[in-house]
Amino acid sequence: MTLSINLRRAFALALVALFAAAVALPATAHAATMHGIDIFSGTAEDGILDRNLPGDFAIVKATEGTTYQNPYCKEEADWALRQDKLIGFYHFVNSEWSYMRGGQNGNAEDQARYFVDTVRSTGYLSRATLFLDWENNGDDDALGMGPGWAKAFLDEVYRRTGTTPGIYMSKAVTQDYDWSATAARYPLWGAQYKAIGDVDGYISNPWQSSTAWGAWGHNLLMHQYSSQTYLNGFGPLDANVFFGDKARWIGLFSQSDFGYMGGQAHRMYNPNTGEHFYTLQIGERNNLIDAGWTYEGVAWVAPKKNSRPVYRLYNPNGSEHHYTMSATERSYLMVIGWTYEGICWYSGPNSGKPLLRQYNPNAYSCNHNYTLDRHENDVLIGLGWRSEGVSWYGI
Repeated sequence: MTLSINLRRAFALALVALFAAAVALPATAHAATMHGIDIFSGTAEDGILDRNLPGDFAIVKATEGTTYQNPYCKEEADWALRQDKLIGFYHFVNSEWSYMRGGQNGNAEDQARYFVDTVRSTGYLSRATLFLDWENNGDDDALGMGPGWAKAFLDEVYRRTGTTPGIYMSKAVTQDYDWSATAARYPLWGAQYKAIGDVDGYISNPWQSSTAWGAWGHNLLMHQYSSQTYLNGFGPLDANVFFGDKARWIGLFSQSDFGYMGGQAHRMYNPNTGEHFYTLQIGERNNLIDAGWTYEGVAWVAPKKNSRPVYRLYNPNGSEHHYTMSATERSYLMVIGWTYEGICWYSGPNSGKPLLRQYNPNAYSCNHNYTLDRHENDVLIGLGWRSEGVSWYGI
């Protein structure tokens, strides 16, 4: 089914961009951010389950090693969801419960399976971000197991869930080890505090030193900047800023190959940024509608899994998504800081219905459009957009 588009919106977006260029507005990106907390069993025992607190997300401790589960794990996730927060779960590494340290309860893969199974038991595995908490606990020298152990854990989580997990560590730890293999695939949740002291509420632009976060450079997914934050008088809490919007968060727990079944591709429009977003996933579509995006209908129909994948990437600086069949283009964008989010769908044969790609040279971000509608393509080209040919094919 061909999408019935709002051409007036296309005209308006193009004209706005052209006007911005004409008056030489500075090309400054205002990346979206969200604020939230990470919590553990002690947070529930302190009474958080009876409080209403501000914030966009909550990341709940699920497991440690292979013998500990947070007894309040599901209750804390339920609490967050009741307050319309996004949720995540984390696993605290423990080397004393690892074969590498002579323990009896598992290596990296065992701890990953224990973590995934625990999160699955909450019923929220398909709607949560997942993280490895990589730090020492008391005399436990987990850091001494090295980046290889951490990557083996993350790889197993990815293999079992299709989710792209992140890793939490301090800035010092990112600089003390070679994390290049991990950073090439998994995002960083970094911790660095300016000073120890009570903080009232969230901080929009928390301090961090100018040095790079090791192999991640300055491409940080989330920053934990305080462990002494109070929200509505409740605390102390760990406070974090997430560098992205709800779509970025959702992208982390989307299946790495979430287009293998094919189906209808839904087109969404963000009235705040001008971005058009495309997804085969009904759940992702509905989450974005709830977040204020406009649903514009079915853009095309994608085939089932074949040898012609289309890749999805996210730019944390411009808060935009990009779609391409080119592995070379994908790799280049990853090198300059874009995040690879997996295979979003597959292309039909060249005899199928062509998805035309246009580029707006006057927009800093959200500057690509994809459409089956040749009239929409021609209108945008007439308004100064550049034709970039066929991106992929529908059926």
